Amino acid sequence: MRKFKNKVYTLGVISQLLHSGLNLILLPFILYYLPSEVLGVWYNFTMLFGLVLLLDFGFSTTITRNVGYAWAGADTLKSKGLAGVSNGLVNKFLLSNIIRISRRIYALIASFGFVVLGIGGSWYLNYVIGDEAEFSKISASWITYLLAISIHMYFMYWTPLLKGTGTVESYYKVNILSKLLQLIISVLGLLAGGGLFAICFAYLVSVLVARLCSVLYFKKHLAANIIGFEDLLGMSSMADSKESFKNSYVGMVKQGLISVSNFLIDKISLLYVTIYTGLLVSSSFGLTMQAIGVISVLGHVYYNTVLPKLINFKAQNKSHELYEYFCKALAIQFYLLSVGGVCLVFLGPSILHLLGSQTTMLNTWDIILGLIYTSLYSFQLLCVNYIILGNEYPMVKAYILNALLLPILIFLESFCIEISVTVILLNQIAILLLYNGWKWPIKVAKLNQKSLGQLLIDVLWVNRGRSEKRI
Repeated sequence: MRKFKNKVYTLGVISQLLHSGLNLILLPFILYYLPSEVLGVWYNFTMLFGLVLLLDFGFSTTITRNVGYAWAGADTLKSKGLAGVSNGLVNKFLLSNIIRISRRIYALIASFGFVVLGIGGSWYLNYVIGDEAEFSKISASWITYLLAISIHMYFMYWTPLLKGTGTVESYYKVNILSKLLQLIISVLGLLAGGGLFAICFAYLVSVLVARLCSVLYFKKHLAANIIGFEDLLGMSSMADSKESFKNSYVGMVKQGLISVSNFLIDKISLLYVTIYTGLLVSSSFGLTMQAIGVISVLGHVYYNTVLPKLINFKAQNKSHELYEYFCKALAIQFYLLSVGGVCLVFLGPSILHLLGSQTTMLNTWDIILGLIYTSLYSFQLLCVNYIILGNEYPMVKAYILNALLLPILIFLESFCIEISVTVILLNQIAILLLYNGWKWPIKVAKLNQKSLGQLLIDVLWVNRGRSEKRI
C-alpha cells in the first residue's frame, strides 16, 4: 500500500510539474522562433481560452464531488452537506444519472463556447492586431486552436469521472502522456518553421490523445469494478439525471461564481494591458506573468497533492492534523515564491538575453509588483480553499465585488492618467488589500483559535514535521 501511495504521489508531482511547467519548457523555443507581436497573439489565445473555460462554472469540481459520493454509495445528492450512505456499495443508478447530465452539460458548454470564441474571439483578435492582412496570417492557427478548445470542453467531464471514482493514478498518467506529446510536437514544429500553427496543432493532438486515453481508462476501471459503461448508462433516463442535477445546483452556482471572479480578478489583466498598451507591451507582460505564474503553481503542487488527505481530515474533524498540513502548504508556497522571485528579478533578463529572445521582460519595478500581487493572491486563495473544505462559501459576494471593481477603476483612471502595466498591477494589489487579502487568512486563523500573527508564525517557523507521515 505504501509503495502504491508513493507511486501515485510521484506521478502526481510529475503531472503537476509538467502541466504547469510545459509553457516554461517551451519558452526558450517560443522566444527564439516567434516575433514579439506573434508571442503577444499567442498569449491572447491562451487568455481567450481561460475566458471561455469560465463556462464550466464550477461544474467539474461539483461533478467530481458528486461522482465520489455515488462511488462511495451515497443514497442521493444534497445541496448542502453530505448525503447518507446505506450499504457502502456503488450507487450505480446515481452514477448513471451524473454521467448522463454531465455529458449534456458539456455538450452545451462546448457548443456555446465554440460560437462565442468563433465570433467574439475572432473579432477581438482582429481588433488588437489592427490589420486584416496580419490577422489572415494567423487565421489557420486560430481555427486550429478554436477546434482544440471546443473538443477539450466537450470531453471535460471525463476528468471528474476519473478523479471521482478514485482512478487518480490514471488521470495523472493521461496528463503526463498528453503533455509530453504536446511538448515534442511543439518543439519539432517550431524547429521545422511551423511557428504559431505548430504550437496550436500540438495542443489539438494532445487534447485528442488525452480524451481517448481517459475514455479507455475509465471504461476499463468501471468494467473491472461494477458494470460495463453502456449497461450503466442504460440504468437511468435523462429525467432522472435532471432531478439529481437540481440537488447539487446551489453548491455548483457558488463554486462557479468563485471561479468566474477568480479569473476576472487574476487572469484577465492581460486583456487590459493589451487594450491600453498594445501587443508589444502585452507580450512582455504575458512573458513575465507566465514566469511568475509557473513559480506560483509549483508552490501549489504540495497542496494539490495532499488535498485528498486534507478533505479526509476535515471529514473526520482532525483539526490539528489539518492545520499542520495546511501550514506546510502555505510555507512551501511562500518560500518557493520568495526564492523563485529573487532568481527571476536578478537572472530573468540575463537568461532571456542568452536565449536570444525577441521579447524582453518587464522592468524590475513591475516584476516586483507582479511578485507582490501573486504572493498576496496565492496566500488568500489557499485560505479560501481551506474554508471551502467545510462546504462554506462566505467569500462569494466579496469576490464578485472585487472582480467588478478592477475594470471600473481602470476605466475611470483612463480619463485622468495614462494606463500602464504599473497602474494595472497597483490597482490589483490595492483591491486585494481592501478586503480579500486579509479577511480570509484571519478567518482561517480564527477557525483554529489563533490570531493572524500566530498563523504567520506557524507557517514560517514552527516545526511541522512531527505529526506528518509519509503520504
